[in-house]
Amino acid sequence: MHITDSKVLRQCLKIGELQSVSRAAEALNVAQPWLSTRLRDYERELGFDLFDRSRRRISLTAEGTQFVEAARVFLNAADRLTAAVHAIRATSHQTTIEIGCLPSASGVVERDQLIEAFQRRFPDVTARIHLLTAPEILESLATGRLDIAFMHSPFPKAMHVSASVPVKTQYAALFMPKEWGYREGTLVGLPELSGREFAAMPAGLHPELCGPVYEKLRQSGIVLHEMPDNSPLALQNFAMSQGIGAITSNSFADYLNKISGYGIWRIKNDPFRSDLCVIEPLPASKRVAGEFWEFAQQKLGEAIPGNPA
Repeated sequence: MHITDSKVLRQCLKIGELQSVSRAAEALNVAQPWLSTRLRDYERELGFDLFDRSRRRISLTAEGTQFVEAARVFLNAADRLTAAVHAIRATSHQTTIEIGCLPSASGVVERDQLIEAFQRRFPDVTARIHLLTAPEILESLATGRLDIAFMHSPFPKAMHVSASVPVKTQYAALFMPKEWGYREGTLVGLPELSGREFAAMPAGLHPELCGPVYEKLRQSGIVLHEMPDNSPLALQNFAMSQGIGAITSNSFADYLNKISGYGIWRIKNDPFRSDLCVIEPLPASKRVAGEFWEFAQQKLGEAIPGNPA
């Protein structure tokens, strides 16, 4: 056997710790005669005795004491090397999936559940979510900076979506001061809101969706204040600071805490519906994108072909 054999080194340390070959054999779950023979063979390999066997309880010799100190240093270094190898191996096999999503979908629990379920199935995959506008998602998919995307319908025509899987239907919700006098639980029609002011996400967030919706709101006499950024929380904070309402999605409305003085109302007939979908990745996308797409189909249902309006 080699003098740096880690197994025999640990066996020798256990014998020295318990001061007994028989007790060490029991602790190591090996036969006592085998351990005694192994110890003597190792001492012959070293060229000196590790233990004084002249008494009932064996003890380390002077050489054995020096050896044990050196063995502990060697084994600690070996353990650190083993841990480093495992860490390097884990990192080398780790894959990151870059996921694009609109900020208006940041409160969709079903989106997060799908991503978490995928990571449980593929524990070597790290998911990184990027909140972007629809044009930014389109560009990032084309350049390979994104692997997969969640997108609201209607999809940008330039995306040429081959297929999609719906995650959740969303609709516009009204975040309004209770002092405006609308009874909680009632549905609010657009004509009732004529002359009211509402904060809204910038139309550039998703031109195909926001453009037609905002046009209908303005045609109803609603005054819109489009925000300079894409943060739903900034939208809420601006509305409260100005004492006006906000147009948000039902998912983010559900995500909002109960705020004193404000409430959430539905619009009659839910005229502004939109499906949040997983978009089929491009053929040139990374393998992990295809795995996520197949997983989404299994979890959410069959893919819908085409580019629905």
